[in-house]
Amino acid sequence: MDTLQLSSDESQIVSTVLEVLMQKRKYKISLDQLLGRWSNFVAHVEAGYNDSIYEYINDLSTRDILDELIEEVPQPIKDKLDTYLQPLDERFTNATITTERILLKEKAANQAHWLRIPKIRGSELEDDLRSEDLI
Repeated sequence: MDTLQLSSDESQIVSTVLEVLMQKRKYKISLDQLLGRWSNFVAHVEAGYNDSIYEYINDLSTRDILDELIEEVPQPIKDKLDTYLQPLDERFTNATITTERILLKEKAANQAHWLRIPKIRGSELEDDLRSEDLI
């Protein structure tokens, strides 16, 4: 996938916003790392997700950080991020199915990724989803 093209000013804005967002999470991450994590996660889901529900939930949280970032940046950056993420989000949607209920109660139902599980999943995730009454 192509890299996201931001001006140096836009990159600085994104870095500043990310720094603030990540303070509550107690770690640092760059935009490139976030986008890479989401892209790798989507590819993992497409190929068949073999980790536990806890890992799946952790991986989904990457999209939350991206959503928070999008909410905080100026419109031109939002537009660039949305354009970049749209094909990844479509791939994620195509590789998943809707669940009966949201994966984490504290997540908003308007965050569609929290209502989706992989179509192709390993036995560990399958067992976890059954034990949580998600399938």
